[in-house]
Amino acid sequence: MGAALVFSMGLAARSDHDVAVPSYLHGADGGFEKFFHKGGCKMNVQRILILGVLLCWSGLAQAGTWLTLDMPNATGTKIYGISGNNVVGSSSLGNFIYNMATDTWAIQNTPDIIKGIDGTNFVGDYGDYYHKHGFLYDGTNLTTLDLSDVASTRIEGIDGRNVVGYYDTGRGTLKHGFFYDGSNWATLDKPGSHETFIVDLDGDNLVGWYTLTGSTHTYGFSYNMATQIWTSLSGPGPGSSAVTGISGENLVGTYYYYYQTHSFLYDGTTWAILDMPEANGHSTIFTGIDGDKITGYYYDTSGNTHGLIYAIPEPATMLLLASGGLLFNRYNLT
Repeated sequence: MGAALVFSMGLAARSDHDVAVPSYLHGADGGFEKFFHKGGCKMNVQRILILGVLLCWSGLAQAGTWLTLDMPNATGTKIYGISGNNVVGSSSLGNFIYNMATDTWAIQNTPDIIKGIDGTNFVGDYGDYYHKHGFLYDGTNLTTLDLSDVASTRIEGIDGRNVVGYYDTGRGTLKHGFFYDGSNWATLDKPGSHETFIVDLDGDNLVGWYTLTGSTHTYGFSYNMATQIWTSLSGPGPGSSAVTGISGENLVGTYYYYYQTHSFLYDGTTWAILDMPEANGHSTIFTGIDGDKITGYYYDTSGNTHGLIYAIPEPATMLLLASGGLLFNRYNLT
């Protein structure tokens, strides 16, 4: 079943005028994916005040275009990032770049998963779980990028010469977000957070997620470096959320609640929860966005992973979906 919930929730975003930042772990490291479980298509959101008409039916998901993208002769395809016509990911045959215009696949000589792409530059990290090293790869040369005096540097996103990610100082220590402009490293931790993960950027805007002390619940965020304004994004429901990609005004990520896993698109006003139809109610995970194309992967009924691309429908189509009026007063989690 392909289901889409369209939310118009002005109260879902909260601006925090303080300085800090959150983050996200890719599947290879456990990370946010550890919250993903196979489930059906029901939501048990308590104390929701429905002011409009609830839209939850399979036709909504078809407003955009879904594409399954599996590397030929490989198993376990996952797509982690996109830049123009190029997407990067991993499979049983290795790490790859795929060009949508030419329909060509190419294995990349990188030491581990490519997590981000911008033009011809790729970023990621390598090493064992407790000793990660960030890398920048231009298709020929690989440069290691590590913060000094830390145990692990994980690079997640790139935009021009700027990269973002998170680090820790040793086994069992807290994760801290960072921004690197090619010369200087800056630690960015969201005030009041327990751990902070930064995973993507577009210009001055960074996105990711964070946790609070004593809780495994995650909260998405965006941060503008120019204004130093943090906006907490609790997602389209009371469960854990993570923002994993940004392109202009559009944010994508994953939302998990009560054994239900969905991915979402948020344009600053409207939340659209989207499930890959072929996932049949199992996990759909968005990992990146560039323009009107979203990348990610999903699990089928046998537990196998498949890469995906979702083409966002025209704004007029999205407006028609939202006009049915799903307006929520803020849900009460108590």
